[in-house]
Amino acid sequence: MAYNSYNNSSNATIELYTLEDAREILKKEARQKRLAKQRREARIKAKRKAKFLYYLKQKALGAGLIGLSILTPIILDGDATASLFLFPLGVYTLFTREKVLY
Repeated sequence: MAYNSYNNSSNATIELYTLEDAREILKKEARQKRLAKQRREARIKAKRKAKFLYYLKQKALGAGLIGLSILTPIILDGDATASLFLFPLGVYTLFTREKVLY
């Protein structure tokens, strides 16, 4: 419960609080700060997880391209032309830290 007090010289209103009111206000502010910190940490965790999944998919694609480059000459009766393109692309995709998939 806030009490109003009037200053005679400037006619300004000053709000005065009881000790219980002040404690409640401080609890609310602490709760808001804690929730803001939790939301910020959740956002950071979600971004980290999305980044991990992105690179996991990229590495899986690289391994798949290497596997496909190995199987291509077997499937195409010895023609390794596609393997010349797939193998280096697969190795690059597998080992790079840059984002290759957009």
